[in-house]
Formats: sequence, structure tokens, C-alpha cells
Amino acid sequence: ILLFFLSLEIENIRLKRQVEQVENGKIAELNTEIERLKEINRVQACNRIAILALEDEIEALRIQRKRDEDSVSQKVKLIKEHIHKSIRSLEIENIRIKRQMEQVEHGK
Repeated sequence: ILLFFLSLEIENIRLKRQVEQVENGKIAELNTEIERLKEINRVQACNRIAILALEDEIEALRIQRKRDEDSVSQKVKLIKEHIHKSIRSLEIENIRIKRQMEQVEHGK
């Protein structure tokens, strides 16, 4: 009976060691997975920061484009006004010249 209990105890110790080895293996696998997930999380955080920076840059470009469009619109408006004034001046000058020609013709 003593040998039987001794063999049971030895088997128990052997099984405990096997369980410990399996547990240690699982712990190592879990630690590896944790490190892998931490790295993925770091990369995702960097990507989020990069995305935010790009979104800010896009918004700045939109604002600049709007300013440029407004500036171009303002310049076009000024040019149109200048052209209209020039045309009006030419029309007035043309009327003046026609009157002078009429006076010259009537004076003959």
C-alpha cells in the first residue's frame, strides 16, 4: 500500500510538472500576444495622429483655396469695373469726336 501511495504521489508530482509546463507555455504565448497587440495599438495611435495631421493640412488647403478663389473673384471684379469704365470713357470720347466732326462739317 505504501508503494501504491508513493507511486500515486510520484504520478501526482509528474502531472503537476506537466501542468506547470503547459501553464508556462500558455503564459508565454499570452505574453507574446500581449506584446503584439501593444505594438498594433502603438501603430494605430501613430496612424491616428498622422490622419489628424493630414486632416488639418487638408482643411488648411481648403481655407487657402477659398482665399485664393475670393482673391481671384475680387481681381476679376476690379478688372471688369476697369474695363467698363474704360469702355464708358471711350464711348464718351467717341461722342465728343463725332460732335467735333459734325461741327467741322457744318462749319464748311
